[in-house]
Amino acid sequence: MNREKARITQRRHYERNREKILARSREWCLKNPDKVREAARRFTDAHPGKRRAFNRRWELKKVGFTSELFEQLLQEQNGLCAICNIELTTGKKTRTDACADHCHATNTARGILCKRCNCALGMLDDKPERLIAASAYLTKWMI
Repeated sequence: MNREKARITQRRHYERNREKILARSREWCLKNPDKVREAARRFTDAHPGKRRAFNRRWELKKVGFTSELFEQLLQEQNGLCAICNIELTTGKKTRTDACADHCHATNTARGILCKRCNCALGMLDDKPERLIAASAYLTKWMI
């Protein structure tokens, strides 16, 4: 019972002093980058799966996706790239690895592409007119 009471007291203290505690923590991290890196390395060594999952969620969040949305779109696309229909893989760091495609202007999720198609769209700056021009160019030179 005392443990529970102490936990509640600590939680209240944190809620009242959250900004001050976070500022102190940020300050300590800036003054001790080697210790922060070492702690992160120890955590990664001890929990490789957790770190990988955290990084994946973080990367998806940056481009307007959730893990659930990613999985839902992948399932709706039957595990295939939305452009070239190649079978997608996850976590293998290959050209068939599933990538979360999003609009850079609005950060809106669009679909799941293979790495190759996702890079191609990115190199064309997500502009349909460039894709059409590239298609016309390739068609002109086809034998």
